[in-house]
Amino acid sequence: MQKTNRIEFVGEWSRFLSAQVLYLPILGPVYLADYAIEKIVSDILNNTAGDTFLTYDKNKRWSAAPSERLLLDNVIFKDHKLFIPVLGGHEFNTLKIFYYAAAPLGTVDLETAREIYLQSSKEKKIKKCFVYCFAGPSVTTDYTEYNIYLQKITANHLLSGRLNEICYFDKADTRTRATFEALGRETDMEGFDFLWREFITKGKKLSPIVCLVRDNEIIGAIGPLDVWPDGCGVKCLLPPYFGVKEKFRGKDCGERLWKEAMSYALKQGAQYTLVQNSPGSLAAQFYEAQGLSMSGKVFICPLPESNL
Repeated sequence: MQKTNRIEFVGEWSRFLSAQVLYLPILGPVYLADYAIEKIVSDILNNTAGDTFLTYDKNKRWSAAPSERLLLDNVIFKDHKLFIPVLGGHEFNTLKIFYYAAAPLGTVDLETAREIYLQSSKEKKIKKCFVYCFAGPSVTTDYTEYNIYLQKITANHLLSGRLNEICYFDKADTRTRATFEALGRETDMEGFDFLWREFITKGKKLSPIVCLVRDNEIIGAIGPLDVWPDGCGVKCLLPPYFGVKEKFRGKDCGERLWKEAMSYALKQGAQYTLVQNSPGSLAAQFYEAQGLSMSGKVFICPLPESNL
């Protein structure tokens, strides 16, 4: 890292982070309800060993140890642009480079990303490299774009009673619970296969999962509904898996699940939730119809083969 004074570096990094909804290394989407960005950035920098989770890192729901670590020695700050590399993936063989600047990602910036890739490759065999930026790239390159949606949870989300066909997974009978397995085979619902395979069949503890049940069959679900304090100490609903079987979509099934989840989160003290979806997708259209605000973007660009 070119700047060895961490306090100075925190200040410089923080100046790039002026929005309330951000995308940060290790943590992903972050909402700054009380705008404590310096604290959160400091927490990330003070945990670069990567052997323990930050207390508010949502990834600790799924694994016993962190799967990403920030490469502080390979950070580059020049020309008012900041490049922060993170190593992760299977056997830590994937490099993510977070690009923070006022200018969109350009050709010169890809060359800087290549410098970081080459330096990092001396220390670890890297199979894939991606650059994360937050304005549309100015170079012609393939990229994946995601919108980050914010839902503020208020008293208006409180339900007076249970909606039709809504049931919590742990309250369903054995026959009905067994139908959860089929959700993971549906289009865009692979996360439910993960829950079934890695948690439910192994009897691991999960926070509540809200299901929509029809004729003893689970046709949609949202969960687990984990409510934790964030880096500012504000309780939030962590991003749940959410989906409805394809043949039941567009028939208010998703809306009922979402309303029950928001009501549950409110009762647990949650003040907001963040979700991430591809622009124009059915999921994005659903969230917009529910009144969520599109509050940020992230563009993920594979480092071109010519740069590797």
